[in-house]
Amino acid sequence: MVQRVDVKSLSPSTITRARGEEAFKKLRELLERGAVELQLDSVDLLSMSFLDEIVRLLASRRQTEQVTFVTDDPATMDKLERIAAVRSADICVRPGHK
Repeated sequence: MVQRVDVKSLSPSTITRARGEEAFKKLRELLERGAVELQLDSVDLLSMSFLDEIVRLLASRRQTEQVTFVTDDPATMDKLERIAAVRSADICVRPGHK
């Protein structure tokens, strides 16, 4: 069963690489129970560094296939696309259909 998780529940801030690492640590615990859909649209600012750190750590542990990033924001989709290209990571992004 897929767990739906709001990014706000993983970190109080989504603007730094350090906060991305903090969020990943909580995400890693959730992944022990199965796949996660990570809802990204609940925050006002979602930095490239924050997202990159999550993707980097997922890729380093070969867990990218266990997380689906959910967003309707074109800017966030673009950030994830660029991160995936730089990291050569296969990530899944789908619209949330607000």
